[in-house]
Amino acid sequence: MLAFRGTNSTYNVVYNWIPGALLHDKGTRLAKSVVKELINSGIPKASLIVTGHSLGGRYAQETALCYGLRAICFNSACISIQSHLLENTSQADILHVLYKSDPLTILQDEFKTVLQQEISGDIPFGIVGKRLVLEDNDNNLPDMNFGSIHGMDLIIKNISTKLFKLEGK
Repeated sequence: MLAFRGTNSTYNVVYNWIPGALLHDKGTRLAKSVVKELINSGIPKASLIVTGHSLGGRYAQETALCYGLRAICFNSACISIQSHLLENTSQADILHVLYKSDPLTILQDEFKTVLQQEISGDIPFGIVGKRLVLEDNDNNLPDMNFGSIHGMDLIIKNISTKLFKLEGK
């Protein structure tokens, strides 16, 4: 299993997360080169699973699409529009574990809805694959700050209490 680290600075948001929603950013290219090296070193694709949270989830999705790998992502950033247009996203073996109140998930879903309304049709934007949605539980909500809601703590807590439903394919 190869894990990609998520956003850890404002730099990541400005230079990786935002541009990466449109085109392949430097981080995506680096992630793909690492996976390519692993495959070229003899690691079978069937035994390689990629994973990541937030921005790391984008890298996991991008590498899974590019090399036909399995991916498990947590509250991940969307893949680039470039990848939606170039890759066969319908064959993706990607599972997203999403917390229903995650601000990044809400932002991306709302943005896609607004774009679709503006162009009156489907637009290639967002995450791909199946969604395992963790339901809200008022007892599990922390203080309302981005880090506490977007982090892995709520996912781990809700998986342990089995408050989820599978959506998608």
